[in-house]
Amino acid sequence: MRVLVTNDDGAAAEGLHRLAAFAADRGMDVLAVAPEGEASGSGTSRAVPADGLVRTGTRRFDGTLVHTVAGPPALIVTLACQGLWGEPPDLVLSGINPGANLGSSVLHSGTVGAALTAARFGLPGVAVSIDLGAVLHWETALLALAEVLPLARPLVVLNVNAPNVPPERLRGVRAVGLADEPAVRLSAVRIGPDLIKIGYQETDTADTACTTDPPGDVAALAAGYATVTALSGVRADPAVVLPANGVRR
Repeated sequence: MRVLVTNDDGAAAEGLHRLAAFAADRGMDVLAVAPEGEASGSGTSRAVPADGLVRTGTRRFDGTLVHTVAGPPALIVTLACQGLWGEPPDLVLSGINPGANLGSSVLHSGTVGAALTAARFGLPGVAVSIDLGAVLHWETALLALAEVLPLARPLVVLNVNAPNVPPERLRGVRAVGLADEPAVRLSAVRIGPDLIKIGYQETDTADTACTTDPPGDVAALAAGYATVTALSGVRADPAVVLPANGVRR
């Protein structure tokens, strides 16, 4: 199986190298392609310069060959599926992102955007993230990934989030829905007539008792579980019936 490993944190990110090694250890043919630098928050953007020229390159990190692209991860998935680096992939793994992608924030995540773009090409896509901390327990995220990877199917997008705890403290892996509120919310403050400062604030939606059944992803992660959520990607909703001639143009 040929697997594309990508991320939104750039070619030098440790999470990318960990994910590539995970796939290689399982006998997969690994194609690692990542943005040149930081591309967080790019969602499913495939933005390119006005002249259409996109810079590419190659770098090696402790034995891992990574192709680089001056563009976001969704663009990378598109290029790989079009055969820009040889045979197109059979699977897309995106991550490991430092920082969980939960609730409605999946809409904006470049990590998740890469997996959603894989579904656009009929492939299985898996986005993997780990909660933040002073020390990142990458092995816990990979343990959760190993458990859910057999669930990967064409057109299925799996969003996996792991708590930042040692593997022995992982309480298990739960299939959950998206929380109504994200774990973090963008905040903006004007600090001058022509300048806005943007940051992120944690929300108070995490129910650490994990009492809802089933719990949302924010609550389950806060309770020490790794979470997996199946995302449907972009689909028309047959349940919504629009009038054939009643929509203004």
